[in-house]
Amino acid sequence: MSEATNTAAPTSQQRRRKMTMQLVWVTALIFPISVGVGFVSGYLENREGLPEPLAALGAVMNSPWFLVLFFGAVMTWSLVATFAYWTAIDELAREAHKRAWFWGGSAGMAVAASLLMTATVMEPFASFSFDGISHMQLLLWGGYGMFSVGLLGYLIAWAIFWWRAR
Repeated sequence: MSEATNTAAPTSQQRRRKMTMQLVWVTALIFPISVGVGFVSGYLENREGLPEPLAALGAVMNSPWFLVLFFGAVMTWSLVATFAYWTAIDELAREAHKRAWFWGGSAGMAVAASLLMTATVMEPFASFSFDGISHMQLLLWGGYGMFSVGLLGYLIAWAIFWWRAR
């Protein structure tokens, strides 16, 4: 019997997996959209001479209510997609994610924390002036740095897990 004649209807589990993967891809697009919103918001903030529609858009995008609603919606969507993805994957994929976050994420953040502590006592960094940089900016950059290095560690550990499992 050829493949063309064997066209069984997809099962509910196969349909759920396909829908979940579509949900994950849409969620993956939300991150660059969020970054784009941040860049546009930052660009439009305090710009002189912008046309009225752009100035109004900048005022709306920089309002606390817009930011709370936008990023609240992004986080809600991300959590829904994460739960759907987690229930759709098999046990081996779940184990890969758990090990990668535990070993890779922990190791990455440990490296970042060690670099941070080392940099605070080294002479070129200890005498660095933070004029013009607010405490909030320093806090955000530190958080982004820790998350980024933890994510890098996760990706490395995840790749190692699947390379060993093949």
